[in-house]
Amino acid sequence: MGGVLRVVSGSLGWCVTIRFPRPTKAGIPLAPSSHERGSFADQRRSHAYYRGFRSTPKKYTKLIHGALQLCSFLILLLGLKAVLDSHDLNVNAKTGKLEPTVNFYSVHSWIGLLAMSLFGIQWVGGFVTFFKPGASMEFRKAVMPAHRLLGTIIFVCSLSAALMGVAELSAWSMKCWLDDKVICTEMLIANLFAVILMGFAGTVLFLVAHPSWIRQPLPSDM
Repeated sequence: MGGVLRVVSGSLGWCVTIRFPRPTKAGIPLAPSSHERGSFADQRRSHAYYRGFRSTPKKYTKLIHGALQLCSFLILLLGLKAVLDSHDLNVNAKTGKLEPTVNFYSVHSWIGLLAMSLFGIQWVGGFVTFFKPGASMEFRKAVMPAHRLLGTIIFVCSLSAALMGVAELSAWSMKCWLDDKVICTEMLIANLFAVILMGFAGTVLFLVAHPSWIRQPLPSDM
């Protein structure tokens, strides 16, 4: 189910990205697709692999988990760069002149920055504690609940930022609901993208929160 939602949400994300390119000297806008992939796709894979590979030694699942989270963070940075470029290199569609817009002025951007900052802290802390050099087993057990909780908070912040971004796109780029008083195809795509994104995120939260999916230690992990 999560895989189906991932494919559909990713496809709709690309539709939204290509359908509403902001006039800019930076080329194709990558922010929506990069943030969708970084915030949800690779994060979900990292959770799924860590919880799903029950017969795989923990050192390998930790490696996959950490590598996918790192990929998520790097893709998010790419999306952030695309956002800054789209603002700094914004072009007036009528005059063709460069008209930079203000950065980080919306709640969407604030929540997104919060999620990215916590993401970076979480990754560094997790790497040092659980991988290299690695803390004592007692310390790992003590911080694991906080590690899981912070990961969930980051994911929820990412979901909130994504939904706010869709709302901003609908308000600024889609005028059919104001001019024609109808829900046009573009708005329908954006709304479907947001709803499916919520369903996709729900599968991740279920995977993380449900006790039956918590990975049990193997003899080789001891």
